[in-house]
Amino acid sequence: MIISRSPAVSPAVSGRLCFRGQALPLQEHIKALGVTVDCGLRFDRHVAAVAHHASLLVSGLCRMAGCLDSRGILTLYYTRL
Repeated sequence: MIISRSPAVSPAVSGRLCFRGQALPLQEHIKALGVTVDCGLRFDRHVAAVAHHASLLVSGLCRMAGCLDSRGILTLYYTRL
């Protein structure tokens, strides 16, 4: 992945980045410290993954809400975070 907003940079350095004699391929996105950043320095993929995870948690809470009282729902919510 080249960290640049210029589309002209990618072809200029393709195959020239090396580590221990091996050419490094360009990547569309990387994940570092739990955050996904794409080659345009945007967080679209990361935001989509976090939203999907939150959606799964909320749907699980909604399914259990009918079986629990308010204290049970809060306990379940805090354990899922």
